[in-house]
Amino acid sequence: MKAARKRMRLDTFRALTTTFAPPLIGFCFPVRLTGRTLEPMSASTSLTLSNCHALIADCALRCVKSLQMPVWVLLEASEFGVLANFWLFCSQRWEDSRMMQEHYVLKSVKALRNAVSHGSCIVNGFGSSGELAGYRPNELITDSLNTAGMRNTKTRRARLRNLRMSQIAATLYMSAALCPNRGTRTRHAIFMNDVRVYAESQSHLFSSNDNVKYSFDFIWKLVDVWVPMR
Repeated sequence: MKAARKRMRLDTFRALTTTFAPPLIGFCFPVRLTGRTLEPMSASTSLTLSNCHALIADCALRCVKSLQMPVWVLLEASEFGVLANFWLFCSQRWEDSRMMQEHYVLKSVKALRNAVSHGSCIVNGFGSSGELAGYRPNELITDSLNTAGMRNTKTRRARLRNLRMSQIAATLYMSAALCPNRGTRTRHAIFMNDVRVYAESQSHLFSSNDNVKYSFDFIWKLVDVWVPMR
């Protein structure tokens, strides 16, 4: 049984059906039940739930008590950071190195999501004074680009050194990697195409700024790799 679990590859959280919910919840949330409140026994062995909405705690309680709710139902109501941490847990639980790498990519997605949700102007990060990423591009991303025929050129390396560009690349990659549903992928592609059309219609606003102009050109190349219109 342990060997079978270790070999199991979790491609998406929706693959965690009710069959796998009991052991996952048991390992992820070592809690004691006090009324209808979840209290983590140890911060070092459980996910941090202190910032979660009461609904999440209630969902977790139902999972632990009834063992009949799929894990993805809980994660639908969780903060994105909880999802990323849960992915890390699964990578450690099954000693899955690919999932571990995906966890780090999800952290970049989380950083971009936080910046956008707090009103940061992402385009400002494309300038010559834009912040640089303090890490090399994840090998999952670079391998995917290589496979798609986008060579590891000086231009590609320079663009991915930009923090915002690195985060955008991570988001587009994970959208493709974790979304097998054809209908959803089509909706994502249509949305990104609408964004592209709008950005190009406003290109006169940044036509004199080469950094921004070439950054958008690079983004559309990434979109064509991971969220293409078919």
